[in-house]
Amino acid sequence: MASKDSGIFMTPRAPSPPWHMTFSARNVIPPNFTAFSPREVRASKGTSFLTVTQVGWNIDGRKLATCGNEKFPRIWEPEKAVDAKQTIPLTGCHTTTATAFAWSTKHPEYLCSFSEDDKKMAFWDVRAKLPIQTLTTRARLSQMRYSPDGEGIMTVDEDSIVSTLIPQKQADLQKVEWQPNPDVKYEPENDITDFKFNHVGDLVFLSTTRGAVMVLEYPTLRRVENIDLHVGACTAVDLDPKGRFMATGGSDAIINIYDIVEMMPTRTLSVVDVPIRGLSYSFDGEYLAVASTNSSIIIASSVTGQPLHRGVPLPGPPASIAWSPSKHILASCGDHPSASGGGWISCFGLL
Repeated sequence: MASKDSGIFMTPRAPSPPWHMTFSARNVIPPNFTAFSPREVRASKGTSFLTVTQVGWNIDGRKLATCGNEKFPRIWEPEKAVDAKQTIPLTGCHTTTATAFAWSTKHPEYLCSFSEDDKKMAFWDVRAKLPIQTLTTRARLSQMRYSPDGEGIMTVDEDSIVSTLIPQKQADLQKVEWQPNPDVKYEPENDITDFKFNHVGDLVFLSTTRGAVMVLEYPTLRRVENIDLHVGACTAVDLDPKGRFMATGGSDAIINIYDIVEMMPTRTLSVVDVPIRGLSYSFDGEYLAVASTNSSIIIASSVTGQPLHRGVPLPGPPASIAWSPSKHILASCGDHPSASGGGWISCFGLL
């Protein structure tokens, strides 16, 4: 918009949200995010803690796991200390880099991890020194998640082939071992970048490089829907804790909010102007954290889309972000832009 008199271009203001969507109308008091400072841990030269590619909370929000270029996942307790010297390394299985992990959705102390190079999957009780079970796979897995009831694990390998694991009780009926399900597999036409279960656990939403989100039935992995949402790759997906909305982000720098009950788009957010790398809803569903190729995280209202905090400062672009499932604490991890800077993790919020 330009003034006729001055000829000066003025950026139009974003429209105000309807009153019924505001925090005041909904009796919500947002945290003062600008008053928080990140608590960070950075790698130092000569340590193995140089690359951090994934971060995630257990189901009660007391423990945080990370993995990177170490031969094990690392367990943190941020409310006690964000200090690498006070972490628990889960050693005793992987002989090469631990590249992925997933917390159990059934037990707060159970976790599984995987190494792409040795193709070993380990199942841990993080209170013990050795894994409960180890399993060698044929494929190199890149992503995995427990189903919401904890009775299944879905995996995506380096070729984006989707498969599942199921628990099998042993003869003594006390011990349970996880085994691949040979009868269930799905081979998509495009690469998968991320995936999330719905809260019931009968559907899985998978973002793809084609810019669409595939919807699969679980556990059959039968495709039921293909939703076109982005120009370019769809790089991130997350579901709000109430189970109504899905947020997707893409290389087009756009965030789409999609109603998964009515199966229709509701609104589009534009809070960054660079490709999006990750999205995470807060535990109450009020806030959406947006990670991009910038060295900061944007926190926006998930209802109105208005940015509430335009820059959680970070040492480098985040590779992974995750809100705590019980508090307004946002964890992130990544690598320093400088090769000599090393990896880092950061916790931001009510610590």
